[in-house]
Amino acid sequence: MMAFRCNANFLSSVGVLCLGISTAQAATIQLELPGTLDRQSVSYSCRSGQSLSVDYYNLPESSLAVLSVAGAPRVFVAVLAASGAKYVSGPHVWWTRGNRGDLIDETKPDADPDLCKVTR
Repeated sequence: MMAFRCNANFLSSVGVLCLGISTAQAATIQLELPGTLDRQSVSYSCRSGQSLSVDYYNLPESSLAVLSVAGAPRVFVAVLAASGAKYVSGPHVWWTRGNRGDLIDETKPDADPDLCKVTR
């Protein structure tokens, strides 16, 4: 079930970002942030065998990534990174560099990250 009733309404000075999360109890988030919104969807194939579809929402001062972790959609927020783009959501980190992404669970420090490559 997808509860997503948000117009893709972009004003010249304000980007309206709408995220529809598909779950048993759906939620809609609407953020009005300055700048023009750039949305991209990228598919990844991971070493664990899973396929990830990641939606990136980029504004001049804010960036988000939405992807599923353990079968549930999660919103990741961009944070400072030495290289590439690093996003966090709770204990999970999604770190992209070039056409590679690493999914890390920081509650398991001895576990190797799930290495993923762009398939588009």
